[in-house]
Amino acid sequence: MNKIIKFLYALTFICSSIFIVSCSSDELTSDQQASAFDNLKFIVHVDNSMSGTRAASNKKEWSVGDKIFMSIDDNDNNLCSLEYKGNGEWTVSKVNEQTSFTNDQGKLNAVHADKLEWSGSQVATSGDILYTKEGAYTKHGNVVVINLNMSERPIARIAIVGMDRTCWIDGLQEFTKLTSWSSMNWTTTTDAYENQYKETYGDTCVFYGLLKGDGKGNTIINLANSDGATYSRTFSNKQISPGENIIIKGPESSESNLWTSHVPVIGIEPVNSNITMMEGTKRNIKELYRLKPSTPTNSKVKVVSSSPDIVKVDENGDIEALSRGNATITITTDDGGHKCQIDVSVQNIVDYVSMKVTGTSIFSGPWGASSSVTIEITNSSDNSIHLVSLGGATIDADLAGNSSISYTLSNRFRDITGDNFELVFTLNNKTYSKMLH
Repeated sequence: MNKIIKFLYALTFICSSIFIVSCSSDELTSDQQASAFDNLKFIVHVDNSMSGTRAASNKKEWSVGDKIFMSIDDNDNNLCSLEYKGNGEWTVSKVNEQTSFTNDQGKLNAVHADKLEWSGSQVATSGDILYTKEGAYTKHGNVVVINLNMSERPIARIAIVGMDRTCWIDGLQEFTKLTSWSSMNWTTTTDAYENQYKETYGDTCVFYGLLKGDGKGNTIINLANSDGATYSRTFSNKQISPGENIIIKGPESSESNLWTSHVPVIGIEPVNSNITMMEGTKRNIKELYRLKPSTPTNSKVKVVSSSPDIVKVDENGDIEALSRGNATITITTDDGGHKCQIDVSVQNIVDYVSMKVTGTSIFSGPWGASSSVTIEITNSSDNSIHLVSLGGATIDADLAGNSSISYTLSNRFRDITGDNFELVFTLNNKTYSKMLH
């Protein structure tokens, strides 16, 4: 027996990349009668012939804190747990007081999951799950060698690329509690979304579970969210099997046309609840509100003006400012009857045009006294206006929106600083005037 123990020590050091050792380097006792769990020392080897320890992240190495629960000798009440401590070391702990390795060799059933915990008298799991029914242990004195190949999955990984991240897969069977260690059976649930394990990576959502077929060899993916949105797609002659890694293009991908969707309106809000428009201008109503969500199945709205003589709404959704005054626009969604209101103040173009004197001069010439005045004209609207005349002098020039221009006027034999100058301009073939006092 001592030769066997020395051989195990040598094998542990030589194959350090394969075996993960969780015992100290102290000399092991050769007491073959020792069966108490606390006196055991363990050599642990955990392998995974699949792509990684977890499918979602393609994780190939174990992380500190990762756990594995095991049943010993097909006994549902004889359980222990492994926890990874880093640097190739696992610790082994008993779950029940009766946990023991009483035989010289035996069978181990083991399970690992993204979320794994001991819940009452059962192991609770969620997310990706790895398990084995082919684990084994050998015991030599008080040294127990554990070998696990975590190579089975009871669930499929379903990744949907391009989808509303608030959605879940309706009817997805999740594996939540391990009910039998000997047969590795789980309790499955299709509870509401808050109980589903989901990972998100950008526009990709990853789910773990199985879906029942429609009885005709087809699988239907139904997405739903708490706001009532639904998306559906049928995959003909396709069944989802345990261990599969399935990638699907979702309703917000290049294959959106393959999905049948219904996205209800759940709300509407104004972009700005108070706006100012200039008389004679138009705006499209779509610029003035936001729907929730932004792309519902039915985005139609009804628009009503409280004062159609001030603000008119046409069948194309254009609102037109007709005259000075105030009006309230009410927007109501066709789907759900959600409402929002926008207060509109209509101003005349004259309110956007201003003049100011920037310079004056009086001088004498061969033919008598003359005077001049420089006037700056500012157009603070977004519309270009056409300047016709200033103080009776022809201008015939355009003044762009949000810009200014200056003109100098001269008169003989009088003090022009006491005169009133009239600015005449046009917009949309309508003539306006404004006085400089």
